[in-house]
Amino acid sequence: MRFTSLFLILAALFAFGASTELVQANSFYDGGGLQDGLNKAQQIDTGGTGDARETLRNILFGIISFMGVIAVLVIVIAGIILIIGGGDEQQRQKATKMVIYAIIGLLIIILAGAIVRTTLNIF
Repeated sequence: MRFTSLFLILAALFAFGASTELVQANSFYDGGGLQDGLNKAQQIDTGGTGDARETLRNILFGIISFMGVIAVLVIVIAGIILIIGGGDEQQRQKATKMVIYAIIGLLIIILAGAIVRTTLNIF
């Protein structure tokens, strides 16, 4: 029962979203034939580069940047654990391991970025 109601809610939201897209598309295109529609469609900026290599580069560097932010966040969390732990030896060891692993991960991420940059420049 729960799954059915969730499905119906999602279907209704999708239908509403699709109908608003149709209204927006209808207000954008005012007729004029197929060629006019194609010309207007080509003028729409999709934000893409049009080049598969450039798109792949953007995706990979986006992922690498996200992983770098996560690694720095882990270092900050380890510092917080170290501060909150006071003098507890287990907490200190846990925070130290977190920092070491995060720094190793950060180095691997930097190396991955260099490998991706070199590979994309070669090919």
